[in-house]
Amino acid sequence: MVGIALLIIIAIRIYKTAKRSGRNAILWTLAAIGIYLGIQIGVVLAIGIIIVAGQEFLGWEEDYFNKYILLINGISVVSSLLGILLLSNYAGKTPKSETFTEPPSPPKFDNI
Repeated sequence: MVGIALLIIIAIRIYKTAKRSGRNAILWTLAAIGIYLGIQIGVVLAIGIIIVAGQEFLGWEEDYFNKYILLINGISVVSSLLGILLLSNYAGKTPKSETFTEPPSPPKFDNI
């Protein structure tokens, strides 16, 4: 429940930040949700693979995942928040507008 509430708060914050800086707010909000969920799934999957490999090859106990579920959850939430913080900092920057100068006028030939 805390993760869902945190995701909603983050999505609203990213939306406001992107809109204020003149960026596409919906796209940045979807990117934030994807990064938040993707990092959490990736971290849990990576730790799960390490635990299963340890059980198979190193003889670890069968209940390692159950013992360390709070630690694994904490690591995934903190890493997701760091990813969202980086995205938020980037989305908050105002995009640089390029200034263009007019090209020189074409040459004039008097003998034609």
